[in-house]
Amino acid sequence: MKHSKLLLIVVVGAILRLTWLSSVPAGFTPDEASFGYDAYSLLVTGRDQWGASFPLVLKSFGDGKMPLYGYITIPFVYVFGLSEFSVRLPNAIFGTLAIIATYLLCRELYKDKKIAILASLFLAISPWHIPLSRGAFEANLTTLLLPLAITFLLKGKRQTKYLYLSALFVTLNMFTYHSARIITPMVVILAFYFDRKDYFKSKSKMIMPLLVFLLIFVVTGFTYVLGAGTRLASSSILNSAQVAGDISYASAQVGVPHNLARVFHNKVFYSGSLFVKNYLQYFSPEFLFTEGAAEGTYGMVPGIGTFFLFEALTLGAFIVAWSRRDIKINKIILVWMLLAPIPAALSVGPGRAANRAMGAVPVMQILSACGAVYLFNVAIKTRIKKAYVYVMFTIVTSVSLMGFLENYVVLQKYSFSTDMVWGASDVFKYLSPREKLYAQIVVTKKISEPHIFAAFYSKMSPLEFQRNTQSWNFEAQGFAWVDQMRNYRLGKYVFKNIDWVADLQLPNTLVVAAPQEVPDGTNAIKTIYYPNGKIAYLIIDTNVSGYAYVYENK
Repeated sequence: MKHSKLLLIVVVGAILRLTWLSSVPAGFTPDEASFGYDAYSLLVTGRDQWGASFPLVLKSFGDGKMPLYGYITIPFVYVFGLSEFSVRLPNAIFGTLAIIATYLLCRELYKDKKIAILASLFLAISPWHIPLSRGAFEANLTTLLLPLAITFLLKGKRQTKYLYLSALFVTLNMFTYHSARIITPMVVILAFYFDRKDYFKSKSKMIMPLLVFLLIFVVTGFTYVLGAGTRLASSSILNSAQVAGDISYASAQVGVPHNLARVFHNKVFYSGSLFVKNYLQYFSPEFLFTEGAAEGTYGMVPGIGTFFLFEALTLGAFIVAWSRRDIKINKIILVWMLLAPIPAALSVGPGRAANRAMGAVPVMQILSACGAVYLFNVAIKTRIKKAYVYVMFTIVTSVSLMGFLENYVVLQKYSFSTDMVWGASDVFKYLSPREKLYAQIVVTKKISEPHIFAAFYSKMSPLEFQRNTQSWNFEAQGFAWVDQMRNYRLGKYVFKNIDWVADLQLPNTLVVAAPQEVPDGTNAIKTIYYPNGKIAYLIIDTNVSGYAYVYENK
């Protein structure tokens, strides 16, 4: 069979992305629930959760999400209903298709089929790509769409019709994630520039494709006016209150006149040095091989590298071979790799944000494959039998993959599920069938954006939800996020910081509290535990007087 190796790799990749999809990664984030509920709302009403008709930007919690993930989730919600599985499934499928896209890109770039096969394999088993393919994480979509855009752009040198397919994938990618909106125009424009002589062999045929690409960038740029730049601006090192505070502190520590201190402690100097520091960490051994992502909020497991340890050898071999000119590499791949960390480097936070640097996937896997092919060739030239090389490679990759999967499934659940808002789903699955029995349900804001979980798990009518959101004037109050409001209501649900003395007096009310918000020994009708055995949330019935009556876990 002509493509049997690729088919086997795709099947392995699909199994790694689809198995236990609802429960791994452990937890379910507000962003995932928001995409699911937006899809549900669009399916039922043609409007998002805020009542906007088929928007180009999803307002969500006030962060202005790119809408593509919400739209591609609609048919899955229609077929499977509103659930964790239906919301995560589109990304798992797109992540699997990215394996094929990587193969196609490599076949366009290299004559050696082994590079395409190995690059596809490295992506299929990637400790970076697998976790970000298993949740409703929109950043992952670019790993399919950008490689397809570049593949058809390169094909367009021979046949202009492929440029329109490239334009389609560029358009889709510009509506996936904020990082993609930064690197996509740069990669596409530079790819076109590098081969401009090939494109302009027939200038008349290029007029329409160029106009199409120009229109794409103008339209997507316009969405910043609609709110698409909200999250980008709020998380940028160029617009951060933390940066301003650090500059003021550094200036005060110098001990010289303020105006003189500002020569070296100013926004340009500080942001520039912070950018360089952030940028370089994405090529550091810590990020690539030992520590990986700094946060577990996207299903990643801090302490596990984004590449296997054996890929330090393959990537190192690539660098050596390329420096000795034993390997030829297309300029766009190198430029793409260098551009990919820019959005992440421009962002505030703990750093090593694997989701914001997803533009580097699958380019880094392609370079790793080039290094692996180089090592194979060297080994064979030294008269090592091919069979020995293939057996050793199979053993190393299999052992590495098994070790990663054990850590990913176990360590993520027991050590980092809190980053994925573990327990929120259990809380609202318990509350939804019981809400009719109570006058109101008070929910702690220790659960991030709790309202979206209430709507998601109760499958609240989108029309009712839209009516409620019209009164949430959080922006007029100077807040960036919905749950920054002191308290707000959604049907019977009230979201607030728990005031134990006052809330206990509310008649016929369920109170959902974090353990630090209530006295030790508080009786609960339901206790939600983290996988490590610690209490996550308590659900208290105010109809139960005093602390003597225990009605635990019914």
